[in-house]
Amino acid sequence: MILGPDFRMLIKSAGWNQRKLSAKLGYSEGWLSNIIRGKRDMKLSDFRTIVEATGVPPHRLLGIELPSGGTDWVRMVRELDKAIPKEARELLMQLWGTKNKEG
Repeated sequence: MILGPDFRMLIKSAGWNQRKLSAKLGYSEGWLSNIIRGKRDMKLSDFRTIVEATGVPPHRLLGIELPSGGTDWVRMVRELDKAIPKEARELLMQLWGTKNKEG
């Protein structure tokens, strides 16, 4: 899974740094650094933990911008189809739906 180019800035704006987030995930800072730089793949469970820990919407971590002014589901699904594998897309839809239900 490839994180969006603003991943580092997004986690920092959510109050996290590489050291704290890697500790929360149970991995070394080097592991997270490799994830951030795209040198290592990440498991979906790790992505879910990052979303839940940071509170950053999953689509933002992946660098996907959703349309403003309401939800254009057709466009969002098309963008997800192009951007990520099916299993990651299903997790993203699940997480995104949970975030919207929470307010």
